[in-house]
Amino acid sequence: MASPLYHKYCSKCGTATEQLGQYCRNCGNCVLGQAEEDDALSYKPPSLVKHTDALPGSFSPYSGCFEIEEQAQTITITKKGGNAWATAWMTDPMKISDICYFEVELKQNLSGCLGFIQKPEGFMASGSPLCLTHLHGDDGHCGKQNGVWTCVLTGAGNFRTTPAAGRPGPAPKAKDKLGFLVDFFSNRIILYVNGKRHGTMCSGIREIKGGIVFALSVSAAGHAFIINRDAKLPPETEQLRRTLQAQQDFIERACGRLELKAREVRQLKQAREIDEATLQAAIKERDALRRRLAEFEAAGSTASEPQFAPKASATTPESCK
Repeated sequence: MASPLYHKYCSKCGTATEQLGQYCRNCGNCVLGQAEEDDALSYKPPSLVKHTDALPGSFSPYSGCFEIEEQAQTITITKKGGNAWATAWMTDPMKISDICYFEVELKQNLSGCLGFIQKPEGFMASGSPLCLTHLHGDDGHCGKQNGVWTCVLTGAGNFRTTPAAGRPGPAPKAKDKLGFLVDFFSNRIILYVNGKRHGTMCSGIREIKGGIVFALSVSAAGHAFIINRDAKLPPETEQLRRTLQAQQDFIERACGRLELKAREVRQLKQAREIDEATLQAAIKERDALRRRLAEFEAAGSTASEPQFAPKASATTPESCK
């Protein structure tokens, strides 16, 4: 019976599978194969959790209305100037092979939007080349129409996704720590409030072309946030991670045994092929000997019968008369 293995690349779209599961993360095509296809397959087990990544990139205040202080692990961002809407977002999209978790600590009650957008290709100015159009939770505009909110948490306590209508969410207040678990394995973003899971913000994030980045849009002057780009995972998520790691260890051991069995099968098949070749050679030699024997017997059947000497006469000797 053939053993299930993983193709290195999807046969439908060509995406590298990285053995992350039985279906291609790009097109959903099954990437399992059979043991006979050794040249195109790998015994590497599927990785349930590759690793937990920190929030990548830097915060880019395209509107010029933010004061940003970046350190190794934290980013402090403060709205400056008058009460006018301004928007900023991270420069680098999140890797779709990772789980990313980070926290945003509020210095005041949230008056604006926090969430995720498709990485913009540009922006539309309003009055100044550096004044970015507001990322509004209702209309989804992010400078250009193709840079809409993927999902957003508003200061009024609503989740909004594009193009879905708003639904109830937490009302963020001063000193709250909002944790965002961007999980490309389960294909969703989960919100935590002060270390406790609140719920799923949105799903289907793997299908967003160009990747997603974290963004914020605020109006009030002095509004401040501290972003911990590599925060400690919430307890339940850490427990889940340990469980997944235990499952991963089991899968690796099972795949090791599978590889050993497959190697034994190949060796037995090779031995059987050798035995078959030896048997065929013996049969061929036997048939040749049979032909030679038949030829010899055919030649011997035309020879004359052997001649024997005649028997002596039974007459009575003279002396006995």
